Amino acid sequence: MIASPQVRVRPDLKIVRQQGTLEPRFVVKDPVTLRYFYFGEHEMFILRRLDGQMSVAEIQEAYQDEYAPLKIRPAEIASFCHSLHARGLAISGVTGQSQQLLKRAEQQRIWRWSTAPLSVLSIRLPGIDPDRALGALAPYFGWLFQRTTVIAVLMIASVLMLLGLLHVEETLQRLPTMQSLLQGENLVWLAIALATVKIFHELGHALACKHFGGECHQIGVMLLAFVPCLYCDVSDAWLLPDRKRRMFVSAAGMYVELIIASLCAILWYFSEPGVVQSICFSVMLVAGVSTLLVNGNPLMRYDGYFLLADWIDVPNLSQQASESLRRPLKRFFTRREVNETPLDANPKFLRAYGAAALVYRTMVIGLLLWFVYKMLKANDLAPLGDTVLFLAIAGLLFQPAVGLVRWWNRPMAMREVRGKRLAVAAVVIGLLAAGLSQVRWAARVQTPVLAQLADSHMIYVPVAGRIESTVSAGERVVAGQPLAQLTNEEIQLRRVELTGDLNEQRQHVENLRRQVNNDRTAAAQIPAAEAVLEDLQRQLDVVAKDAERLTIRAPSDGVVVPPPLRVAGQQSLRQLPAWSGTPLDESNRGALLERGDMLAIVAESNRIETQLLIHQRDVDLINVGDRVQLLFDGLPGAALQGRIVEISRDEVLAAPRNLAQGAELPVEKGVTGEAALIERNYQATVELDNVPTTLLPGTRGKAVVLGRSLSLAARVSRWINGNFRFEL
Repeated sequence: MIASPQVRVRPDLKIVRQQGTLEPRFVVKDPVTLRYFYFGEHEMFILRRLDGQMSVAEIQEAYQDEYAPLKIRPAEIASFCHSLHARGLAISGVTGQSQQLLKRAEQQRIWRWSTAPLSVLSIRLPGIDPDRALGALAPYFGWLFQRTTVIAVLMIASVLMLLGLLHVEETLQRLPTMQSLLQGENLVWLAIALATVKIFHELGHALACKHFGGECHQIGVMLLAFVPCLYCDVSDAWLLPDRKRRMFVSAAGMYVELIIASLCAILWYFSEPGVVQSICFSVMLVAGVSTLLVNGNPLMRYDGYFLLADWIDVPNLSQQASESLRRPLKRFFTRREVNETPLDANPKFLRAYGAAALVYRTMVIGLLLWFVYKMLKANDLAPLGDTVLFLAIAGLLFQPAVGLVRWWNRPMAMREVRGKRLAVAAVVIGLLAAGLSQVRWAARVQTPVLAQLADSHMIYVPVAGRIESTVSAGERVVAGQPLAQLTNEEIQLRRVELTGDLNEQRQHVENLRRQVNNDRTAAAQIPAAEAVLEDLQRQLDVVAKDAERLTIRAPSDGVVVPPPLRVAGQQSLRQLPAWSGTPLDESNRGALLERGDMLAIVAESNRIETQLLIHQRDVDLINVGDRVQLLFDGLPGAALQGRIVEISRDEVLAAPRNLAQGAELPVEKGVTGEAALIERNYQATVELDNVPTTLLPGTRGKAVVLGRSLSLAARVSRWINGNFRFEL
């Protein structure tokens, strides 16, 4: 190949020279694979002469005449030809090349599919080619990208921001609280706003690219941390000669979001509280926060990154920044002499950017993994969370590992390594890792919590019925005294029916016994009749017991305390109104109580204590005296403080009904119908520093126990032992 390059450049490649760059730069588009490549002036000089006619010597002579006094070796030209052929930009005249190209394409396809699971946090689904549809839409939206429109949008947005700053107090008063923003209907509107705004964001990129003469051949859905998002491939914008137009295509998504946010800001300010105002604020929040933290951030490979790369005229900014970090390491640890390609920016700037991007992306990936793992674990999908975590870490380490293996397989690899320097670095890194693994901090054990009166009994309705009478809140009762009388017409009617059937069957049995001497068949009917009589008696006993349970009695002496208030929910016109308040209220006479509803609490004292349910894997992390932070439902934003005063070593078998009904604990139906815990849990008692008057018995919530300190190594060991079993 050194004597005569047996390759020629494909004639169907599209080559465009970019304008406004500090150095001449060319972009080559492969119309088949839709891949794009950057080339400098010197590389393009050689590429244009690869027509299959010129020899290496002729290309060398032409190059040295054009760029004297620079010199180039034939081996360098051959290496460049080989790289073009490997990328599919050049074809060879060798027989059987088509089979080689097909084999290479198949290998690349297998490689993409085999490594796809490693990109579990960013799964791109196959899309569609929208270029024809965009070509039809582009004329109708071209006015959005005119200079006059852009200036008007920026001026309106600036005026709105200025007005907001001038009336900041009034604006802050109209903003919803964080609690109301992340609850119920507002959370739904936020999700809808996120999906809608991002659709218009990607369409903005596509329409801008089409408006300036580019093409868009792929648009589809991707799963970013398992959240559906739209993606749009506007790589064709790199073929736009004008740098300002390329930058505008990169910013078009944020530009469209700015338009939407400005319109919603006006509607939000002049609208009354309600659905319209919630929708407008959700759109404003999504368009503003996502633009600042994600799309406009140059440390992530999104819009801000491509804007910065074009602005400072550094193509492949991320790759060059990574290379600027690797080169000093290569020089320090190896003796290999390599002709390094000059970087397009100051190496110090590239190293600073590369380090900042590495730290920021690591933090973002860590937060995403934490969020996904917690979400899956909360939905009883902990094994899937472990799999996602393993695949994500494997995906991050896969490419460096492949590069290391390829380097290791080189014949001269070991001779190039500076062994002493590498050994010293390995020792230093090992010592640092050992030191970090011993850094200790307090374990944070999250548990469900339930507030209840000390030495109290929670009284639940054993049988559904309507309230006829109850004792009053605050009344002192003795053991066995009726607390409430319920009525259930179905039970009373069933009792009357069974009593009549029982009397009738009893008379039937007596008649059969009288007929034994006169009728031989009567004796044979007696066993069956007696069996029916016993079954009716058993049914009547069950119904009679249910009727007795309609009278709910106090289990011990104490004071009657009302249960947590029930807030009336929205009812449709087809539903009967539900009761609210407490069952002890006079206004709820005649209200229907379902089985399992809390009627009252009988307590021997008014002292409130809180009970934690500690999972068996976390029991060894807590001790008496550990501090606890508690957040109860109905007391938003008020984190209470306390300490553990007692830890029971007896396993809790039945789950407290309030926690079981609130889906705080994984439970199953027990033999006797109670909510039995699926996993082992133990009870701990917490004494609060200050008990607010608004904290009612039966209120549930979440608690965080600051347990004993654990090192990083211990935490990793606990996680491995908790998720994997190593048995021989």
